[in-house]
Amino acid sequence: MKNNRANYCPQLSPGPQPIYRRLYEAFRDAILSGQLTTGQRVPSSRELAARYGVGRITVTQAYEQLIAEGYLETRRGSGTFVTKLLPDGFLKAEGARRALSTDEETEIRSNLAPYIELPPFLSGCPDLEAFPIETWLKLYSRRLRGSPDSLNTYGHGEGGYLGLREAIAGHLRTHRGVRCSADQILIFNGSQPGLDLVARALVESGDRVAVEDPCFKGVADAFRMSGAEVLPVPVDLEGMKVEELLAQKRSVRLVVATPARQFPIGSAMPVGRQAVLLEWARKKGAWILEDDYDSEFRFRGKPLPAMQGLAGYDRILYLGTFTRSMFPDVRIGYLVVPKHAYPDFLTLWKVGAMNPSISIQATLAEFIRQGHYLRHVRKMRQLYAKRSHWLADKVLEMLGDWIELGPTDGGMHFVGFFKKPVDIRSLAKSGSEQGYAFRALSSYAIETKGRDGLMFGFSSFSESKMLDALTVLRGILSASV
Repeated sequence: MKNNRANYCPQLSPGPQPIYRRLYEAFRDAILSGQLTTGQRVPSSRELAARYGVGRITVTQAYEQLIAEGYLETRRGSGTFVTKLLPDGFLKAEGARRALSTDEETEIRSNLAPYIELPPFLSGCPDLEAFPIETWLKLYSRRLRGSPDSLNTYGHGEGGYLGLREAIAGHLRTHRGVRCSADQILIFNGSQPGLDLVARALVESGDRVAVEDPCFKGVADAFRMSGAEVLPVPVDLEGMKVEELLAQKRSVRLVVATPARQFPIGSAMPVGRQAVLLEWARKKGAWILEDDYDSEFRFRGKPLPAMQGLAGYDRILYLGTFTRSMFPDVRIGYLVVPKHAYPDFLTLWKVGAMNPSISIQATLAEFIRQGHYLRHVRKMRQLYAKRSHWLADKVLEMLGDWIELGPTDGGMHFVGFFKKPVDIRSLAKSGSEQGYAFRALSSYAIETKGRDGLMFGFSSFSESKMLDALTVLRGILSASV
């Protein structure tokens, strides 16, 4: 029988995984199985933390991952709910979420399955059909056969598996211009734990943390949970408006920025503006967290070099993840920390038990070393560029009277700004009723009241599916006139 209570608390599976991960899996499975229905309210982070006897940050990590993957949504002043953007066919499809097999290869395949049939135009969904799964499974199986002891361990090495830290350091130095070595890298279960660690390491109650507005809500939430005062800084088509920081009279402890590709607008911060930000940080003694969001997928010219590598400033942290460039369930993120701060960060990392599966880490290390990761990224860059260009042309052709495009030179989505007022709530509701995800740009806003628009995710959708979605969207917009 379906559970319709707002205080639903699923039973957590036993195992060595962190509690936030088990919470995430329990709620995801409850949604996919229909125990939690679309539109149903879930407990607040405070309620759930009290129920399981854990900190609110643990619950927030699980909820933010569910929100990022489209299972939950927040409604200001109302709480958190199972999203209405998932069509019934996705929730109830046979085999959409199978029980995990004891066979490791079957487990990996089943972990990929739930992400395949997401509705257009959800953003941030990699094309899993293009991922070299057989190569990955071969490396994974070889790892298990060659080192069965890894199945009986909760972690390996300080800061994460050394082989992976070395592989990441080499990749970042060569392809992102990051100045780092393996002994500056910490490995996490995704990027959100990295944000939480930065908050615990650097932020005290009352400190001010500047974030882009709009932005991924998990960024602001991570620092609010640490007692910080979040300072929303507006963005334009050149990223964070740094002049807003220069005008601040009160001190700012940390700035979080996505200079390579701002989320969700998609703008890149020019080197000149980066230089102004760095000079301001030097004068004020502020930290910078560079979230290198979607830097791999730049369609024209070479990827922009990381700000960390240009700076020569010893208070820059660099955050990255493999979930978008590979597949969500790989769940590996990393943080590059200045050498002088690494011991303190490492101590907090140990306390948080943040080390992902050693077998997955070792497999990813080989995947990078043997060149498979770079080949995959290049392949996906070409595929995503083709889809982006096709979709951008179709949006202008079919929706040009209503929508003006934002940057389309990279990433896994672009933004379409409305030229005229649109009832976005009604539009999203009509779209979800027909099985489509029309997500408003304003849903990522903290405070700034800028132009609203829609997110057009294209990375995992065929041209035919996107055309169907555009046809529905045009019909909704036409009917609203």
